[in-house]
Order: sequence, then C-alpha cells, then structure tokens
Amino acid sequence: MINKSNILVIGDFILDKYVRGNVKRISPESPSPVLNFKNCNYSLGGAGNVASNLVDQNNNVYFLTVLGNDFYSKISKKLLSNKIKKNFIFKQKMKTTLKTRFQMNNHQFLRLDEEEKVDLNKYSLFKIKKKIFSLKNIHAIYIADYNKGLITAPLIDVIKKYAKSHGIPIFVDPKNNDLKVFKNVNFIKPNLDFLSKVTNLDLDVKSNIKKAIRTISIKFNIPYFILTLGSKGSLTYQKKKDKFLENKAEQVEIYDLSGAGDTFGSTFINYFLKNKKINDSLTLAHTASALAVKKIGTASISEKEIQNFHKHKYKEINIYNFSSNKDEIKNRLKDYELNKIGFTNGCFDIIHPGHIDFLKKCKKQCELLIIGLNSDSSVKKIKGKNRPIINQKFRSYQLMNLNIIDLIIIFDQNNPLELIKFIKPDILFKGSEYKKNEIIGEKFMSKFKKKTVRIKTLNKKLFSSSNFIKKI
Repeated sequence: MINKSNILVIGDFILDKYVRGNVKRISPESPSPVLNFKNCNYSLGGAGNVASNLVDQNNNVYFLTVLGNDFYSKISKKLLSNKIKKNFIFKQKMKTTLKTRFQMNNHQFLRLDEEEKVDLNKYSLFKIKKKIFSLKNIHAIYIADYNKGLITAPLIDVIKKYAKSHGIPIFVDPKNNDLKVFKNVNFIKPNLDFLSKVTNLDLDVKSNIKKAIRTISIKFNIPYFILTLGSKGSLTYQKKKDKFLENKAEQVEIYDLSGAGDTFGSTFINYFLKNKKINDSLTLAHTASALAVKKIGTASISEKEIQNFHKHKYKEINIYNFSSNKDEIKNRLKDYELNKIGFTNGCFDIIHPGHIDFLKKCKKQCELLIIGLNSDSSVKKIKGKNRPIINQKFRSYQLMNLNIIDLIIIFDQNNPLELIKFIKPDILFKGSEYKKNEIIGEKFMSKFKKKTVRIKTLNKKLFSSSNFIKKI
C-alpha cells in the first residue's frame, strides 16, 4: 500500500468568496433582503478544492492551472501557496473565475459569478506541455474540468501522452459534453445532470441509466465509469468485468453542497491509489462527501476526519448474515482477491483475553481476517437453551471494536463448513486444543492446497466463556 501518492491535478481554478451577514429587514426599494455585512473570506474552489482535499489526505500534489491578470489572481496565488507546495500557474489576459456567495445565518441566498473563459493559445499550450513532461514520479493525473476553457482536446492529448509514457491512470471529472476528448482515460466521474445532456434517454428509468453508462464506457474505452447520484449514492460500471456497483451515500444533515463532488473525486482517487480496492474507495469517498456537506462553504476533508467518522460509527458495514447476504459477501470478497484471507469461527459469547490473544495471532498471519460467528439460534443448538448470554448483534459489535477483525459473517448452521466452502479462505485458523482431524473444513482446505493453522491458545481452564458463565 502506498502511504503517500504524487498526484498531478490539472484543471479550472475557481476562487470562492463568501460574504456573510444578518438579515433583519426587507428593502423598501424592492422585496429583497437587506444583508448587514458581518465578514467575508476566500477559499480554494474548483480544481483548487480538489488539490486541497488531496493535500489534506496526505498526498504530494502538483497543481497546474491558469489564472487571470487581475486582483483576484493575487488572492488565489496566496491561498494556493499557503496550501500546495508545487503550483504551476500560467497567466492569461482574462478575469480569474470568482464565485461570490451571499449567506445569512449560514444559509446561501444568492450567488454572483464573474468569469471569462480561458483562450488557451499555442504558446501557452507549449509551456504547459513542457512543464508536464518535466515532472517525474507522478502516480496519477486528476483532470478537474469545469468547462472554463482550460481543458481542451489538445491539452488532453498532451496529458494522455504523458500518462501513457509513464504508465499512470487518468481520472476525469468532466463538464465538456464532447466525450470523445476523454477517450481512453481510466476513470470518469460525471453526475446525472451531465449524463442527461450527453444522451437522449429517459434517465428516470434505472435500466436506461445503466444502458447509457455501458454504451459510453465501451464506445470510448473507459474502464471505470462512476456516476454520482447525490443523496442516492453512486453507480459504477467496471468495463472489464461488465459489472455495476451500487454504493449508498451517507445520510447526514446537509448545510452546504459546495465542492461535495470535488471531495468525492479526490477522496476516491486518494484511496484507490493506496489500496486498489474500488468498493472501499467509493465507500470512503461517500463518507468524505457527507462530511463536506455538513460544513459551511467549500471545505476539504482530511483522512483523519474520515477515519474518525468510521471509528465512531457502528461498524455494521462489515457485518453480514450468511443466509441473507450471500451476494453482498461475494461482491465484498472480490475486492480482496489479491489479499491473503484468513478465517476462523466461534460463538464468542463472553469475550475474554484468550479470544483476543487468539485473534491477534490469526491477524498477524493474514491480510484480511474473517470471523464466522454462530448466530443466536446456532449457539442455542450447540451450547443449550440458556445460551447465548449476549445476542449476535452485540457479540458482533464487541468483536468489530477490537479493531482486529475485518469482516464478520453470522451463520445459522451447527458448523462452518458451508461458509468455509463459500469463502474459500487462504488460511483456516483453529485453536491448538483441536487435533488436525477434528478441525471442520481441514479436508476441504487440504483438497485445494490451502493452509490450516493451529494457533497456540492461552490456558483453556483459565480462559473459557463456558467456565466464566458457570462461575457467574
């Protein structure tokens, strides 16, 4: 896993200005609110917000954009230099794009846009090309297109040549309706409004959305098409697998939608470069977007904020029921095809030091540790009518919060053989008190040349849930 990626962000810069105040009366001149000025501030918008998010998520960012030759370009340069170490700013005789938002009581009631499209001449393109090809050790390129004139077909051709020569992916957040300019990029992330503009289909019908995405992806050779759907989440098409992934958005109270799409895209590419797992990266991107809309104004989201969100959220996202979630489990396991998967099972009725020691030893030998947890009905069959003491929901919760286990699958059967055959783990773990021929699933593992490992456990007389319960 890469801890820090070198990412080149190229795109249209927008300076966001926020004018805040209180409204206590309506103007006598016209039926409009009178804003009593309180304060104003500026923040990085557009491609600048993408770059800002990537910096806060622990990446080395190289930012390339075009600014005007006006007062607002000076403010923009200062903001950029304070946040991003490697800025490549090209000046043109034009206005710097400015979006002024007027807010009262933390709610926006008016936006004023001042912009002038970039006219990228041959000389400017030559200088940009020279700068791009001078860069070394770049891991990915993010194109933030806001249809302000910078992201043109000639510039995209330059970017593609550089990416191809260095074997790195290109991620595009598009606004240009001419999709052929994005042919052969690796990732594209439009929203539903964009998709409706470039197709003539009724996008109120889900099958039509999927048809449009698949058609575009195949026609323009785009391996990953990520359609963002706002509060409904996202729909991702993987061309190689001819498969769709549906990811839900986090349900939170929305304060401001400014820059949520930038946060989603930057967070996705951040985590994808680090773990190569599409589904996990999409989930984390939705988390970051949810955190962004809870803030007032354009705001970047750090990795620490994302981690804290998941730390305090009930970890039900990684808990499945074998009888009712087989498809979800199968999809989740596909994200871990390249990882060494370990499996063990048990009732874990009252968690004690023996359990924790055993699980830690298991985790050291694999990358992904899955627990097959006996359901309440299964525990009753095995241990008796007065068990379990703790129900399956809270047993799952306790196990997940040990921060050792990656997935929990609750099963109803008396033994885990069916689950082991379904998962096909690389390693099957069991306690050292079991003889090899007593371990359920050992024969299956041996047949497929997979390992069964007996873990030395702590003294069973001292550490046993059943013994603890008898004492109680």
